Amino acid sequence: MQKTLLIELDYLAPIAYYSLLLKYNKVFIEACESFVKATYRNRCEILGPNGRQILSIPVKGGRSHSQAYRQTKIDYTQDWQRNHWNSIRAAYGRSPYFEHYSPYFEKFYDTQHQSLFDFNLSLLETTLKLLKTEVDFSLTNNFEKTVPGIEDWRSCIHPNPEKDKSSEVLSSKPYLQVFSDRHSFQSNLSILDLLFNEGPNAESILLNSD
Repeated sequence: MQKTLLIELDYLAPIAYYSLLLKYNKVFIEACESFVKATYRNRCEILGPNGRQILSIPVKGGRSHSQAYRQTKIDYTQDWQRNHWNSIRAAYGRSPYFEHYSPYFEKFYDTQHQSLFDFNLSLLETTLKLLKTEVDFSLTNNFEKTVPGIEDWRSCIHPNPEKDKSSEVLSSKPYLQVFSDRHSFQSNLSILDLLFNEGPNAESILLNSD
């Protein structure tokens, strides 16, 4: 049976997000919503030497809850690009596949995308290519609060545990992580964690994550 997913666009989204993408025949990326603060739209989580670490992209007009996501601009008055890449390198520089995959991501921190949405979309496309998987996705043309016949996961994968439904699609099967000698397995980190640690095996883990 044809299954269709509706989901938002996140920054280097959690593993549960990509696990969802691979489970549907058709995916709609919400492109007409307002920007939602304190979500994965402009933040991701990695595993650093001191444990889970949040990387957050500053945005212009961040206090406005009414601005459209596609009109939300990245704030480059802060040196977040260098900070994010240094954090990623410190977290995964010793991982098995960092040398192979890092050039594909490092370029995003050397150039400036004005639009947060376009930045995240380019990262999504790059990540899917590295996973060597095809996801039939397209962008929505208008915003609908409810969409009959489509499974709506917008804002369901969330940093706030009270709003997060990741456990419904992710069983957190362990894989070897950097710093496993000092930290227990950390589930549902950014897709970067899975790619840098598992490489070509990442897609298989995603497909068998429920």
